This record gives sequence, C-alpha cells and structure tokens, in this order.
Amino acid sequence: MELAKSYTPGYWGVTLPPATHGALDAIAAVMIPGRDPYPPGDSVGVAGFIASRCDPEEAAVLTQLADDFTSGGGDTGALEAVEASRPDEFVLLRFYVYSGYYCAPDVLLVVANHSDYHPSPQPLGYAIDAEVPIPTIRRGTFVPTEEVRHVLHR
Repeated sequence: MELAKSYTPGYWGVTLPPATHGALDAIAAVMIPGRDPYPPGDSVGVAGFIASRCDPEEAAVLTQLADDFTSGGGDTGALEAVEASRPDEFVLLRFYVYSGYYCAPDVLLVVANHSDYHPSPQPLGYAIDAEVPIPTIRRGTFVPTEEVRHVLHR
C-alpha cells in the first residue's frame, strides 16, 4: 500500500496528546527493538519527530492507531492487531516510525561508524581514487587566459 499523498516535510504545529506521544514511543520500541550497537526506537525521539511533522489529518489517524495499540495491550501482538485491522492507515504509521528512527542523529552516527555509508559525499563519504585517471587520447585544446581574443561574428 502506498501513502495517500506524497510526503512533503512540513511543520504543521500539531500537538499530540501526551498519551499518543507515549504510545508512539512504545510502538517505535516494538517496531525497532534495537540491537547493539543500534538503539531502540523509543530512545531516539521518534514520537517527537512524528509530532513535529504530521499534519492535522495524519495526527488524527496516528492518535487512533496509538489508542488501538494501547488498548490492545501495548505489545507486539497489539501492534500486529492494529496492522491487520487497519492496514491502509498502518502504512502511514510505519512510514513515520522508520523515517523518525533513521533520521535520528544517534542512529545516523551508528550507521556512519559501522558501515561505509556517510550522509554526505565528502570529506568522510565515499572513497575517491587518489590518482585522477588521465585520458589516453588527447582531445580539445588549451588557450591560456591571457591569449584569449575577442572574435566578431558577421
């Protein structure tokens, strides 16, 4: 299932109820329990990420999903039940949890320290050949700046 709309980052000024905020952290912990060296989902601010980026309509959907999760027991089984009963809306929840987790500075640091990936190409990013390859066939010419002359076209 695809998201109902394309995601455009925005700060909508939505305030989620404290219970929803706590439930979203608990959902993040269930979805991403963490394993050394990766932190669990509830420890990196996923709920804050979601609260700062969801629009009012999404907030209503996420609040309902969080309520369903909490009333179902707040564990893996409850999350599976939420997914089974509301699969189209669960896509939104999963999107926000994963986005919030993989945007968290603590997670980005772990990824950078335990893989060849770095968020920007340089200076710590992808390897660059130390020697620039030189073409074997010469093409074109070089004219020093001081020798460039204006040419009139008729």
